[in-house]
Amino acid sequence: MPSPVTDAKLLWNHRLILAALEAGYNDGTAPDAVNAIDIYDLGAPTLAGGSVDLKPIRPYFQAPKKVSTNQNLTANFWTPATGSGTAGTAPGFDPLLQAAAFAATTVTGAATVQASPPTPATGPAPTGAWTYVLGTDYAGTVDLPVTVTCTTGGASGVAKVTISAPSVMNVAAYNQANITVTNGTPLALPGGATVTPTITTPFAIGDTWTIQLTPPEATYNPISSNLQSAVLYYHLDSTRFKLTGSRMKFGCSFVAGQVPRLTFDVVGLWNPVDAAPGITPDYSKFHQPLTVGHDNTPWFSLGGNQLVMQSLTIDNQTAPVHRDRVNQKRVEIGDRPYTGKVIFDLPQRSTWDVIQAAHDNVTGALQLVHGVSAGAICGVLAPNVQLANPVLAEDNGTGITQCTCDLSFLPVSGNDELVLFFR
Repeated sequence: MPSPVTDAKLLWNHRLILAALEAGYNDGTAPDAVNAIDIYDLGAPTLAGGSVDLKPIRPYFQAPKKVSTNQNLTANFWTPATGSGTAGTAPGFDPLLQAAAFAATTVTGAATVQASPPTPATGPAPTGAWTYVLGTDYAGTVDLPVTVTCTTGGASGVAKVTISAPSVMNVAAYNQANITVTNGTPLALPGGATVTPTITTPFAIGDTWTIQLTPPEATYNPISSNLQSAVLYYHLDSTRFKLTGSRMKFGCSFVAGQVPRLTFDVVGLWNPVDAAPGITPDYSKFHQPLTVGHDNTPWFSLGGNQLVMQSLTIDNQTAPVHRDRVNQKRVEIGDRPYTGKVIFDLPQRSTWDVIQAAHDNVTGALQLVHGVSAGAICGVLAPNVQLANPVLAEDNGTGITQCTCDLSFLPVSGNDELVLFFR
């Protein structure tokens, strides 16, 4: 007799993802509760691959027998784009970005201020010379070049300077004049930073130096070699799917009125399904996201033009490939051409002729900043973006003309076409 049907069920809502970087490819790394990822629209774990048909010769009609080949597991989901809660700390989805062919860099503490001595500015070499020690770290939210210009020559206690910085994105310009430079007395810089100077050669009028300030941040730039991999545990109620050696396709979207999204399409090695242990996921690395709009998204520019933006989407057009060969089975990323689409209010032609720019294959920088307070800021920087296929239409009965453009994110010198930052 067949076994009776039990009342045990797998509850669809009882799902979670744990993700951790592997120290070595498919090395047995096991994520735990602190590796929980704040996820949404989690697709079902899918057995992917193919099969070979075997149809032996028999004296009767028959269907072919299937033999599985190249089997792997896939999953897809998105997580909100937001900072880690602490500027200079990697966000909770760090393993996912690194497994999507990004390299992580963090800037904290003394690294936020250019190491002493300052850099001579473009122009005649300064007559004077000085060094400094860092007093207080930079707590600003944008990269800022600070210019120190001597206006009264002399040694310690006599020399006076102007300390200035330009307006950068949503941060106002900074200018302080007639500041006396005295050895051992802190000089105030923008963003709360201070340095304590020592003049080693008296200053002369016109001597100019630059001090580069970098916000505490975690940044992610694309890479083409030495790619990381991750292990994902997909818990479906009491059942666990293990996607080891995983790599993933990445995309992101910033749409007005919605929470910004980071999307991941995961391809991992096949492992037998087993029982999920009881676990209380720890989501403390994730924080309340902010919707895209005027108050929460203070900056968007394209080609040097600040625009009224409705949406920006970016996507890697190439998915990871599961590769099963004799003596090796891996998931590989063969390319990562980033393209996108942007919708914005069409500016006056005298401000920026978008149609001509697309016709002439013009490239320019794209900058987006989302979030307004340290620890909750994220964004995109791309130095060489090309516009194509502009389409004009009215924005939902408002009478305002919008432009939709395709985007190609092109490298400048390689592995620099796109930078994600979390500050």
